[in-house]
Amino acid sequence: MLFLILIFAAVGLLLSVFIYWRTWRGRPLHGWLGHDCQTVLSSRYRHLLGIPNELLGILYYLLVIGIGVALLSGMPVNFGLTLALWLVIVAALAALFALALLYIQLVVLQEWCEYCLVAALDALALGVLFVFWWF
Repeated sequence: MLFLILIFAAVGLLLSVFIYWRTWRGRPLHGWLGHDCQTVLSSRYRHLLGIPNELLGILYYLLVIGIGVALLSGMPVNFGLTLALWLVIVAALAALFALALLYIQLVVLQEWCEYCLVAALDALALGVLFVFWWF
């Protein structure tokens, strides 16, 4: 299960880095189905406390990958369980944030970016995987 979590985290990291790189360079981002991502990426919902959402995603996925690799490497159980519990809590919060971003795209903005949708669904799937892994 932890290996599957790492795969989802790697996919989310790649998507977040791609979105961040394109927006940082000022290049337009178009979804593979033809949707213009600029409406979503230039909206007022693009940041949380002044931090771009894709940068938060990069930090989250790096945290998941780092702790996941540490747990796979045989970290001592007591220390590992504490880290694992924190990771489950962070994953649950990230999943809730992903749900909020999905709602904003589909209901509030009524526009979507395929890359953002996949990244949000990835974070949501990670949250579910972590809950099943923990329990």
